[in-house]
Amino acid sequence: ARSTAFKKLGGEMKIVGDVVAGKQAFDAEAFKAEAAKLAEAGAEPFKHFEKDTTGSDGSARPEVWSEPEKFKAAEDQFKADLDAFVAAANEGDLAKAAPAFGK
Repeated sequence: ARSTAFKKLGGEMKIVGDVVAGKQAFDAEAFKAEAAKLAEAGAEPFKHFEKDTTGSDGSARPEVWSEPEKFKAAEDQFKADLDAFVAAANEGDLAKAAPAFGK
């Protein structure tokens, strides 16, 4: 589930990234919709970080489990950056949204 969620997140990031990079045309309304999809996809992977009691933690890096405070701080920062991007995208101004997407 975690891998699937990250793949979906990556796909959404590519769509938005292509617009930011100028590979796709900018349409403010479509961009807002894609930003909303990105926000939804960005929340999903973190729901699947639970230590597996069978001994198989998937492909998560060991630091996820050995340094949970750092992982949680990185998750919180990602979510804050994503929220800031969505807010900028909702203004309909690519020049404001692009730097926020970079974070």
